[in-house]
Amino acid sequence: MRIADICSQRVICIGPDASISEAAQLMHDQDVGALVVTRDSKREPIGIVTDRDIVTRIVASGRDPRAVPVSEAMSGAPATCHGNHDLLDVMEMMRQHGIRRVPVVDAQSALIGIVTTDDIIGALAGHVLVLARSVLSEDALERRRHRDEGIAGSVGQRAGKA
Repeated sequence: MRIADICSQRVICIGPDASISEAAQLMHDQDVGALVVTRDSKREPIGIVTDRDIVTRIVASGRDPRAVPVSEAMSGAPATCHGNHDLLDVMEMMRQHGIRRVPVVDAQSALIGIVTTDDIIGALAGHVLVLARSVLSEDALERRRHRDEGIAGSVGQRAGKA
């Protein structure tokens, strides 16, 4: 399965010079837990800032979110992938880097989407559900066939005794 098939094309971005307070407000307004940090109109990802980054790196240390730029809280140089990358390869990259979100970029490194662990779980759950239904259907057919064979065998045995 390709990443382009499951990634979200709705990506909320912010500049590195915006304040943490602005980032938090944008997250609230857009109902997201992370923003991709971009520097220019090309939308090339230079970082990711999460709600957890804001809490652990800024708020918990007593810094004023209105005075701290996003660049001081973000994780820089994010791992990225392309839409044609295989889901399993991206899952392995996420595991190795200990990350839950990966910006999806085009050939020019411009942001075109984001894939999250939730996206992956949703995609895999759909496939597991299809597989489970198939297995259960096969099991039911098998049980029915055995039951029918058992009934036919009993009828044949009774007929032979008569």
